[in-house]
Amino acid sequence: MSPLTFFKNIAWYGTSPRFPHWKNRTIINTNGMAFILAAIAGLLTAATVATHPFEPGFLVLIFMTLFNAFLPWINKAGHYTLSRHLLTLNAVIGALTMTLLRKLTPGGEEAMSLFYQPRAAMLVMAIIPFVVFHFRERRHLIINMLIGFLGLFFFDPIHNLFGVGYYQLGHPEPDYYFTNVIYFCLYFFVVIGVGFLKRMMETYERRNEELIEKLNTAKRQAEAQNEQLESKRYILSQLLDKKDNDLTDITEELARYNQELMQYSYTISHNLRGPVASMLGLLELQKLNTGDLDTRELLDHMEKSVLNLDHIIRDLNRIVDERQNKFHVREDVSLETETHQILALLDDHIREHGVTIRKDFSRMPTVFAVQARVNYILQTLISNAIQYRSPDRPPEIWLSSYPENGCAVIEVRDNGLGINMKRYHERLFKPFQRFHPHASGKGLSLYLAKLQVEKMSGRITVESSRDIGTSFRIYLEHALKDKA
Repeated sequence: MSPLTFFKNIAWYGTSPRFPHWKNRTIINTNGMAFILAAIAGLLTAATVATHPFEPGFLVLIFMTLFNAFLPWINKAGHYTLSRHLLTLNAVIGALTMTLLRKLTPGGEEAMSLFYQPRAAMLVMAIIPFVVFHFRERRHLIINMLIGFLGLFFFDPIHNLFGVGYYQLGHPEPDYYFTNVIYFCLYFFVVIGVGFLKRMMETYERRNEELIEKLNTAKRQAEAQNEQLESKRYILSQLLDKKDNDLTDITEELARYNQELMQYSYTISHNLRGPVASMLGLLELQKLNTGDLDTRELLDHMEKSVLNLDHIIRDLNRIVDERQNKFHVREDVSLETETHQILALLDDHIREHGVTIRKDFSRMPTVFAVQARVNYILQTLISNAIQYRSPDRPPEIWLSSYPENGCAVIEVRDNGLGINMKRYHERLFKPFQRFHPHASGKGLSLYLAKLQVEKMSGRITVESSRDIGTSFRIYLEHALKDKA
């Protein structure tokens, strides 16, 4: 066992985890101080035997050594206060007894140093009460401070009582008693200084203990909350697993229903075309065999209604075909080329209505997308811009493209009639919707255009004001050439 380990074992002798921290510290300090004083007394015993082998003072030193060494066992027995009082008494009384014996022994020393050295030792030992007592033990602390003070105060009277006072031994120093004033000043300086330091240390220790207690309380609360959160997390995990399973079942069921609905729509729309075509043929035959004007007029109205039904069925077929058509090859699509083809196709309408087309594809000449879908979207928006032009001003259409926030943006803007967004905002991209009284068609163009955009993982937005114009913006993700 190393000396450090041995000293640690001695210092901790008598402590208990049941005691408050401050009490364990005082026990450790008492044991440590007793061990140090026992070691010093033992060294002085050896030095005294070596230099003054026949003096009885070494017996006092042996007693002090053994007595200090025994104090940890008094602490272990539970007499914590007694052991600390005995530690102070042993030091002060031992110093007085030692100096008296050396002066009383025949042939012993009567040097002046024997009147100064013991009191210097008492000054040093004045710190013992502050080491072993806490300020909350104020009564015991004051008693032990008085022991040291009384030892200094009665130092000369005790010597005079035994006939070995300073002047009784013939020392000539006239200012000897003034030395007592100096010792008392030094004593109060040591006591006040060490007391102030002890008070500050205990204040900070108390604050640290309060902080540690708060931290421990917060830790316990956090652990309790963590346990609650862990329990709730487990419950939530179970609920999420159940919801995931339910969502998977619902998704599969929806996919099955959607497939059945698409199949139903496909079957209905295609199977209806046969009877409608037959009805159109029968109406033509009936018109050829009928000479009555009223009957022919009635047949014309019937034919017109059947033709409208045929167009609706064709549009439904187109919607079904578009929804089922999921796969198209993406490629670099030149917006200038597509626009040129569309404008050539619509050239007659453009010339007839004096439409001005302005293009700016300089910031993004191409998009990485499906060529057929881009062509259809542009053709739909340009055709609508021509169809719903304003009669009050020359029609103009602006076409542009540019990158924005990682998306390819295609913009088609006109100065036409515009749309009442407050009224039609929710219905704008729904099928079979018309927003102007003179509009022709079935109201499918914007719905199909939006469908084409969504097939390319994009979105379409619109801004419009009545009698000012309309602006459509198509945002295509992963369509920039450098992002492809």
